[in-house]
Amino acid sequence: LMIRRPPRSTLFPYTTLFRSANNQHHVWVQHIDVGGTPLWTTDGVNVDNSQAELQMSPAAVQLQDGLVVYYQATNTSQSQGGIQVQRLNSGGEPQWDTGIVVVPLSPEPCFNLHAFAQMGNSSIFFSQYVPGSGVNTFLRASQQSLAGPPAWDPPVRDLCSVASDKGRPDVTVNSAGQILAAW
Repeated sequence: LMIRRPPRSTLFPYTTLFRSANNQHHVWVQHIDVGGTPLWTTDGVNVDNSQAELQMSPAAVQLQDGLVVYYQATNTSQSQGGIQVQRLNSGGEPQWDTGIVVVPLSPEPCFNLHAFAQMGNSSIFFSQYVPGSGVNTFLRASQQSLAGPPAWDPPVRDLCSVASDKGRPDVTVNSAGQILAAW
């Protein structure tokens, strides 16, 4: 069980959980009140029940009436990876069926997911391997509207398309709603 905590500067009443049982990786979310009491179903809410894919490494952001959770998705052999997203209302009910594909599965997986509220929508910043490389990456971002469809056209934007090793990027959103990244 791995618990991902939000940055200390953010008030965030949700905890995202990554759980592996019987070698099946899935992302779970739990809403915990200030007294430490879980408010949703026992053991949390599974954000994607797909048995054909594995889900891991969640990045969550609280929005006006719930939570948006981005996560890495892979095929069961973990030879391809991508990003999917699920929105949960304040009661913990999934709003987008089994989730929405942000980046389709490909041999170049995505990682280093960072989620943010941006201009009323949710945004994801991530690294993606350069085709054929296990070291060099691109830095990318995408934004989902509250209804689910991508808010940008094209839906995924390059923040740095230089093929190089970028280490562990850090990212934030400033008061003007702009994504700022360092690597």
